[in-house]
Amino acid sequence: MPKPKPRKRSAAETAKREKKFRKHLAKRNNPVRGTIVLPADLKLEDVDWNASAAERGFAKLAELDREFEKQELAHLRQRCKALQEIVDADRAWLKKAE
Repeated sequence: MPKPKPRKRSAAETAKREKKFRKHLAKRNNPVRGTIVLPADLKLEDVDWNASAAERGFAKLAELDREFEKQELAHLRQRCKALQEIVDADRAWLKKAE
């Protein structure tokens, strides 16, 4: 069985397909890609792209805050459950006392 001949594409179609393919690859390989507008006189070598000590500290504090909230919620739920048991016992005692 003979192989089908490839479709002849114009240069504009080929360029469009190539652009779309490159865009797809960029999105797949780096899904968090954005556009930044920088001043023309800015040198990228002069920019420190690493997080500062303060930023790392704030990130750690945010993480600790989330962990504290989770632990506090678990503690409050446990305390509420214990108080509910006490209320149920008191209700049973009051019914028996009547």
